[in-house]
Amino acid sequence: MDRAELKLLLQKVKENRINVDEALECLRHLPYEELDCATVDHHRALRQGFPEVIFGESKSVGQMEQIIIALMAKGNNVLATRIDGEKGAVLMHKFPAARYHRESRCLTIEQKPVEAKGGARSSSFLQAPPTCLLPEKQ
Repeated sequence: MDRAELKLLLQKVKENRINVDEALECLRHLPYEELDCATVDHHRALRQGFPEVIFGESKSVGQMEQIIIALMAKGNNVLATRIDGEKGAVLMHKFPAARYHRESRCLTIEQKPVEAKGGARSSSFLQAPPTCLLPEKQ
């Protein structure tokens, strides 16, 4: 969930288009969702302007699938770093919208347009701020 989505949710409550319980259900996994293999930070996009990034080198394909499903269920774009070609191929088969970027060893799934600075639409995660491409701290 990003700022615009949160603002829209609050506006719907204000206008009585949804009730408080329905809004709470929408916010149920904010800020974190505990999975068997990871804690997914669904609040990161609100704080940082970019959703959770998956550090794929140390994760199995099954673990990455769980994380990707959790991110996609919230409408987030997906960026997984340090993905070898074998993992990339398996994940692209599982997620048809996924793109594997061999040279950067990244896997992306774009569910929402990515806005570059200045408001121009970007069709690639690779134009995201460079800090988004840094490996996660363990």
